[in-house]
Amino acid sequence: MWELTTKKNRIYASVFAVLFIFNIAFLSFHAYRTYAYVASLEPYKNQILDRKLAQVLTSEKNEASKIKVAKTLFATHGVALSYKSEDGKAKAIIPSNEDEIAYYTNKMNNTRISLAKKWGMIAIDETLILLAIHVLVFSGLLCFLVIYERPKNLNAAQKSITNRIP
Repeated sequence: MWELTTKKNRIYASVFAVLFIFNIAFLSFHAYRTYAYVASLEPYKNQILDRKLAQVLTSEKNEASKIKVAKTLFATHGVALSYKSEDGKAKAIIPSNEDEIAYYTNKMNNTRISLAKKWGMIAIDETLILLAIHVLVFSGLLCFLVIYERPKNLNAAQKSITNRIP
């Protein structure tokens, strides 16, 4: 087929192929970068209570560090935990306004991270759909052009090809 086309049509075909490769590369790069972004958000999602931090509330000797850990856990999870005081009794922390502000800030950040992950996954799906549509349109158009450009007189085309073969 390439032998039967004119030089002008070869230029159009080459430009068409370059655009196809560029679009495939761009959409693939976009899908990869979006996936990398969504994967980078994973460590920031704090849903599970850290066991080692919770054990500090009962095992640590220093009461100031226990209070600090209890406030950190409240800021992260919104649960006011009690700790074991130096005399062996359980004491509950009473969260201050700053602790509640820290909790609501963390909760809002977790919500933003969840939304960013959802939108990122939607963007990946849309990119892959666009990639599939692009390949299908290119393939369909290529098939159409091959059928449309087929010479009317196949014998003349075959003779012109066989005449070029040494």
